[in-house]
Amino acid sequence: MSLDQLGDAIARSQDAAIAASVDAARRRLATPPPRRRRIWRPALAAIATLVALVLGVRSYLEPEPITFQVGERPGTPGEPIEAPPAAELQLRFSDSTTVLLAAATRGVVDDVTPRGARVHVERGRAAVSVPPGRNAEWTFDVGPFEIAVTGTRFDVSWDDQAQVFLLVMHDGSVKVRGPTIEDRRVVVAGETLRVPLGPITASAPPRDTGPAADARAIAAATGAPAEVAPPPPPPRAPAPPRAPPDAPPPPSWQDLAAGGDFHAALTAARAGFDATCATASAGDVTALGDVARYAGDLAHAQQAYLAVRRRFPGPDAAAATFALARMAFQAPDDAQAIHWLDTYLREDPDGALAREALGRLLEVYARIHDDAAARRTAQRYLDAYPSGPHAKLARSILP
Repeated sequence: MSLDQLGDAIARSQDAAIAASVDAARRRLATPPPRRRRIWRPALAAIATLVALVLGVRSYLEPEPITFQVGERPGTPGEPIEAPPAAELQLRFSDSTTVLLAAATRGVVDDVTPRGARVHVERGRAAVSVPPGRNAEWTFDVGPFEIAVTGTRFDVSWDDQAQVFLLVMHDGSVKVRGPTIEDRRVVVAGETLRVPLGPITASAPPRDTGPAADARAIAAATGAPAEVAPPPPPPRAPAPPRAPPDAPPPPSWQDLAAGGDFHAALTAARAGFDATCATASAGDVTALGDVARYAGDLAHAQQAYLAVRRRFPGPDAAAATFALARMAFQAPDDAQAIHWLDTYLREDPDGALAREALGRLLEVYARIHDDAAARRTAQRYLDAYPSGPHAKLARSILP
């Protein structure tokens, strides 16, 4: 084979190889690649399910903090709260806790949690009702004192002028700590804790005055020796004795009550008790009834509350009616409790204490085993307050 023939053969062989390569490439391009298994989709679905489960468990384990209302408006933690000068103001919490601030009482809800709240009463008086709960965590800062609560009812006050703390327990128990109290003191139903601190004053050291002090000051400033003038001669005759100052007037019953000494306050008020009931303001007559009730004189307490009902129709009369009902409920005088609770609910069905009045009425009917009245009241309570503090009792009564 000649060289020319060999070159032609090699060229044809190369052209055939190139053509075969081009054909194979075209076939690969024309054939779609095999579909890969999309394993990422089930993986994403599993991750989403896990996230939802975690969020659900977290929401179960960490429920939302409770909410509260100040009167009829929503409350905000940290906002100053002050009751009007002549009316009470109620705080209602979503766990059925209530805090009734007396007139002119000032405070703040410092913080709320899923289990309770921290309430600060800066001055004045408050009636507190915390429903029992296994995990309830409530704290009330009253003046410089701290009250730890799980479930109870009590009245508490702090007089910032007289520096007197007063706690009157109705139900349950609390733990109190503060000035002059070692560790935590337990106070149970029926007990009263009064802690007078008194005004805190600081005395300054005696001043160095007189001619000798002036001389010493001049000497210290100039470096000269101190020269003290001789004292003046004594008077020839003693001055006539001064008349003793008038004795201060005895404290009023209002002052004694503000200091928490209710027995002394009632003693001071007895002489003018009838006149006070007939002529004093609604706030004073109501306070007089409270003094008599705390002192254990239920007859005078009833007299004062009835005077408020007679003289001051409206919110003052409603408050006095509930005080009469509460007094009869705690006695216990079931017939009078039913009468005054019914009266409150009839005269002020949408009042600030209507829910508690209806719950107390249910308790009385259950206590005296009036099954028909208890069932009617239980249904009425659940219709109005399905999540109220007496809802469990109401459901246990209904068939």
